[in-house]
Amino acid sequence: MKVKGENVVCYIFDSGVWKLYVCATSAELNVNTEFIETSVTGSGKWASYAPTKNSFTVTLQGVVSLSETGALGLPDLRQKQIAQETILMRFQRTDESGTYTGVYADELNFFITNSTDSGSFDGMNIFSITGQGTGAITQIFAPVVPVPVSAGLVYRYEYTATANETGFTDSNLIGKTILEINTDGVGSQIIYSGTPVGNEVKYISATGQFIWAIPMEPGEEIYILYQ
Repeated sequence: MKVKGENVVCYIFDSGVWKLYVCATSAELNVNTEFIETSVTGSGKWASYAPTKNSFTVTLQGVVSLSETGALGLPDLRQKQIAQETILMRFQRTDESGTYTGVYADELNFFITNSTDSGSFDGMNIFSITGQGTGAITQIFAPVVPVPVSAGLVYRYEYTATANETGFTDSNLIGKTILEINTDGVGSQIIYSGTPVGNEVKYISATGQFIWAIPMEPGEEIYILYQ
């Protein structure tokens, strides 16, 4: 299924919540791979190359809007720039059916390198944000599900596996509404009874326990979104 421009959205993780950047008009993620020449004497007229490292930049544009609940505008983003804060973002695309049957997102960290806003007497106040990526991009094929502000905040719990464990328990996660479980960039199916298989994860609400079907590898990164 094709992806329309209107179905490309950016979420920024702020104060334990995934938020949209407000009054967005466009978003761009540019991924670049650098190369070095590996041609040697006698290799002929054709040059050969090898990839060295990847990098990326982010560009966000929109209309300035103030005091928006549950979203980030120019004042918020510029504040993060001045504080030289690392920003966690999801660049998410959803197919034209709009039912999350086809979702592809890149999760990444970046710093804001420039923020510009301009206005004319006969137009709107427009802003542009550019950012330099840092670290790796994680490809994700499970959506961030927008939750209405009235339904409560969405929180993120992070866990790093230390051995070949098949789960963990945390009393802070007792009785929560689990929105998403992600294991090393792959979304997991949540079950509440029975024995998990494949990419399923069993959540026991009464104890705050999570049980994976497949043992985790040391260093595997896991996060849970919950209310």
